[in-house]
Amino acid sequence: MSFPIECINEIFKYFQDDKISLHSCLLVNRLWCRTIIPILWSRSFFLIQTSNNSSLSLTKIYLSFLNEEEKQLRNYHPELYPIFKETLFNYPNFLKEIDYETIFLMVKFWVKININLVIVSPHSQYSSQIMNKISNKISQSLFKMFLRNNAKINMITIKSFKDNPDLPYIPNIEEFFISSFSNLKSFHFSINLPFHTLPNTYSLLKSLSKTCNTLSHLFIDSYFNKDDDDDKEEIFFNMIKIQKNIKKLIINPHGNIPKSILNLIINQSSLVLIHFIETKFFRSFPFEILSNCNNLKFLLIVNCYEYNTSSNNNSQFTISSNDIKCKIDILHLKNNHFLPLTISNLIQLSGINLSTLCLDRTTSYIILSKPLSIHCPNITHLILTLDSSNFFQSIQSIISNLKLNYFGIRSFGWTNELISVLGNYLPISLKYLELSCFFDYEALYMLLKNCKCKLRGLSMIIFNEDYLNFIIGYAKINKEFSLLGIDGLLSSENEIKSLKILKEETNVKIVDQDEIKRKSSPLYYNYRR
Repeated sequence: MSFPIECINEIFKYFQDDKISLHSCLLVNRLWCRTIIPILWSRSFFLIQTSNNSSLSLTKIYLSFLNEEEKQLRNYHPELYPIFKETLFNYPNFLKEIDYETIFLMVKFWVKININLVIVSPHSQYSSQIMNKISNKISQSLFKMFLRNNAKINMITIKSFKDNPDLPYIPNIEEFFISSFSNLKSFHFSINLPFHTLPNTYSLLKSLSKTCNTLSHLFIDSYFNKDDDDDKEEIFFNMIKIQKNIKKLIINPHGNIPKSILNLIINQSSLVLIHFIETKFFRSFPFEILSNCNNLKFLLIVNCYEYNTSSNNNSQFTISSNDIKCKIDILHLKNNHFLPLTISNLIQLSGINLSTLCLDRTTSYIILSKPLSIHCPNITHLILTLDSSNFFQSIQSIISNLKLNYFGIRSFGWTNELISVLGNYLPISLKYLELSCFFDYEALYMLLKNCKCKLRGLSMIIFNEDYLNFIIGYAKINKEFSLLGIDGLLSSENEIKSLKILKEETNVKIVDQDEIKRKSSPLYYNYRR
């Protein structure tokens, strides 16, 4: 019995990041080969980022698809253009993700390997300038080649980087949008240079803002207080306005966010995730988001400010829990300069649907004086940064009556005594514990001894053989303990010996700290990517 080609295609998509497995599978038969090749080549730039040899091979293949017009430098540098060999597939046609920085760096490496430049003097920058210019020309040629081959792009990343080149000039660019960008889903823009220095990039953005209404993910990282502020505001206002089903919006205006754009965000009912970075909100945070964005589940606010606030501004807060239409699942607040009441209201209004709360270096912990279970009884993942031992007394009330699965403490002001008694306060439901703080190994012993819950995973930032010996002992008693997340590598002879004992005598695996988060909550891990 053979599976339909549609089923085979869907199965292989789950392995799109596993280049080795896909390469093995495409050798099975012609059908599998024809199915896998488009998947492998849809994200070709992603798959070559860790290998110089792969980068050179990929560049060579793509350069062979350039036409005579696109081989602008052939008369001067024929060594940069490989002799065309007929291929079984039109590889550029399969491309779905473009990262222009990766294209440029890939080409620059190719140029460096294949061209011999005359260096005028040991201190001359002449060769570097020529190399960048040549790389820029070839990168632009490749970009045009992808569009000419009708690549169906669903993700494009354009950002500032060293020797940042402009995109190529494309006449009648709207026509290419119909063929190559008609199904664009994700757009990442991170450029802080003035538009007048990048006229072709500006032209692309302008066309996007007029014709592309298929975006589901949009990332805007750009200053809005430069000379081209009005043009930039108009482009991104139009880009957001015409979207039919935008799900994820990340914005970093590096200061004031244009009011017109903020009002659009507030009223995008299709949004599932909003992430504000380095954003200044006039007067106060716009709580209207919680009442207007019906489908919002993830709210991330990092390094943001409220300004022109006064003690009377809080009286303007009129939204009640009855007005909230969204169901916030994950709330992440980090390094924000908000009034305590703003933070308190954000947590309170998230309500019973909130499962993950991260409070990382907020300006006040007055909000933690009452149990979270009063307003957010269903929190299972809680991460707190408490830089002062004065806040330790509030830990018990914070986690009281919460059925936590993951609890993270990030602090550099705690004493060994506080760590020792922490185990007494951990809920019995807890399975994963993150300790991003410094303490002696005796404190770890007392914590694990006092802990009434059966941990499955522990994440720490400090290790040596003494800590590992206590963990080995704990793993022998608690058979459910299986993951140890570490920051860095253990290298001393005693540490390696302890690791060997850990592997031989227990079922514990040494993993990266993120692996603990992934195991405890795939949702929490994936939303951060």
